[in-house]
Amino acid sequence: MQTSRTRGGLAPFLFAVALALGALAPRPAHAVALSLGAGGHYWLAERAVFHADVLVRQPLAGPLSVGGRFGVLLTASDVDLGIPIDLVLRLDFGRVYVEAVGGPWIFLEAGRVVPHVAGGFGLVAGNLTFGPEVGWLDPHAIVGARLTYRL
Repeated sequence: MQTSRTRGGLAPFLFAVALALGALAPRPAHAVALSLGAGGHYWLAERAVFHADVLVRQPLAGPLSVGGRFGVLLTASDVDLGIPIDLVLRLDFGRVYVEAVGGPWIFLEAGRVVPHVAGGFGLVAGNLTFGPEVGWLDPHAIVGARLTYRL
């Protein structure tokens, strides 16, 4: 026969097990979006910049998502390879998106890390997005267009 003291010692243990099982239970998934992108920009008073990158975005709330993109870049004159790295904040409104990006762009040959900030908008057609992007790649403005395919 169990005493009340034994049952009282078991209740906290069962409560802890139930809490642990609740914490480990699967939750509704928020799909992480993985995209491949390419773009061509003109760095005013400098040179053309072409890049290919990978974009990873996580939905936050409603139309807002946050992510990062990184890849490889090539400049046309004074040929230089580099690594563009940007934090991406994006709002999706059906077939239209608006985004703000920013981060360091690393130019390997020149040995420079250049700050980059930009804003863009565009159209969404299935897994494809396309739109202009305007920003600042120190020390000049940069304008161009991006094409992205969501995997």
